[in-house]
Amino acid sequence: MGNFDGVHRGHQKIILRLREDAAQKGLTPAVLTFSRHPLAIIDSSRIPPRLTALPEKMRLLAHAGVAVAHLWEFNTDLASITPEQFMAMLRNKLNVRHVVIGHDHTFGRNREGNWHLMEQLAPALGLTVDHVEALLDNSHIISSSHLRKAILRGDIASANEMLGYRFSHSSKVVVGRGEGRALGFPTANLAPIDKITPPPGVYAGWAYWGRQSRPAAINVSFECGERGTIKPLPGEMGCTIVEANLLYFDGDLYGRQLRLEFIAKVRDEVRFDSRTELIAQIKHDVDEIRHILGQSSCDGRLNGNG
Repeated sequence: MGNFDGVHRGHQKIILRLREDAAQKGLTPAVLTFSRHPLAIIDSSRIPPRLTALPEKMRLLAHAGVAVAHLWEFNTDLASITPEQFMAMLRNKLNVRHVVIGHDHTFGRNREGNWHLMEQLAPALGLTVDHVEALLDNSHIISSSHLRKAILRGDIASANEMLGYRFSHSSKVVVGRGEGRALGFPTANLAPIDKITPPPGVYAGWAYWGRQSRPAAINVSFECGERGTIKPLPGEMGCTIVEANLLYFDGDLYGRQLRLEFIAKVRDEVRFDSRTELIAQIKHDVDEIRHILGQSSCDGRLNGNG
């Protein structure tokens, strides 16, 4: 049980133990998670940006081997119950027989419950408990908070290592301002999603839609704010845009669901004085991205899933 934001390698370690214990005991591996962060109720000023949108989190849990995912709304009633009441609810409402808990997980009113208390309370409820130690990466604990810091500083390589998969944005392609096409580098603009975004800059990555994929130059920018690379249109407000120029592709993706996987940051966002300078930089960026991805020309991999 927990928020499982990111379903990173630390979470995956817990889920693996869950699956092993469930198989040994003849039980069903299930997860209890929440539709919104508990801080939305406890202290809304401290809500962190999501590492995974809710549908993405549920898919990742299923992919990790969770057979049943109980999705609860964290509300004031749930926030106010004691650890003892919470454990009784697990036993009576969800028919839980065994609990696997991470090293730092807390539960119940004021976060009073932890794995030590759970082990004390479990026998009276007919429950058994297994405790999973933290997963370390270069002596640092893999956690959602460390992941957010890595993404917010643009360290995509470290973030992907902690995730155990590639960080991505997935959304519908919407009509943009057409600046990329006017420059000779058309981009697919993603509709905004409730998810953390790396800092402004250019990134090497892959684009996926249906059964197709292409290497991509991904651009994250504040193009409709004063930090934009091109002067904003009159009346536009500051906002973040995620868009991608798909290499070796010429087609229409409007309305399609597109997933952009981030591989590495190429450069920070830069303001250009002329379109000529911007075009020259984009060409340089594309060459660098081809080098990063090992793509000097279109090959067979581009027709599959990467």
